[in-house]
Amino acid sequence: MGFKSKKMVVYFFDVDHFKHINDRFGHHSGDKILQVLASIIIEMFSDRGYVVRWGGDEFAVFLPVDQSMDIDTIQNYIEYRLRNFILDENISFTVSVGQAVFPDEGKGLKELMQIADQNMYMAKNRRLLRKESME
Repeated sequence: MGFKSKKMVVYFFDVDHFKHINDRFGHHSGDKILQVLASIIIEMFSDRGYVVRWGGDEFAVFLPVDQSMDIDTIQNYIEYRLRNFILDENISFTVSVGQAVFPDEGKGLKELMQIADQNMYMAKNRRLLRKESME
């Protein structure tokens, strides 16, 4: 699959509190979470872009952008699809996602991944603050 687009969006995914999940429920449960997340991300994007496991509990998607795409709508769709998961009756997990757009926000892979990572942490912190304010 080659990119013909002059723009690309990078989405960066991270399982929230993954170390805590592994510590509390075991690595087998952590592995199942990664499998569930990977299958959903692949289902959403493998026909349009590249899906990679970046490391640990992190995944990245590299998606060419065309004129008809609204990056914010895609971001909202991702957040909707990844809102809350229940692996079994005891284990639920959430996923945070950030994005960066080439060439608008960065010219190289390292820079794009840093920006997507920063945006992912901002989204994670916003969600945690909303959760705390609701309690």
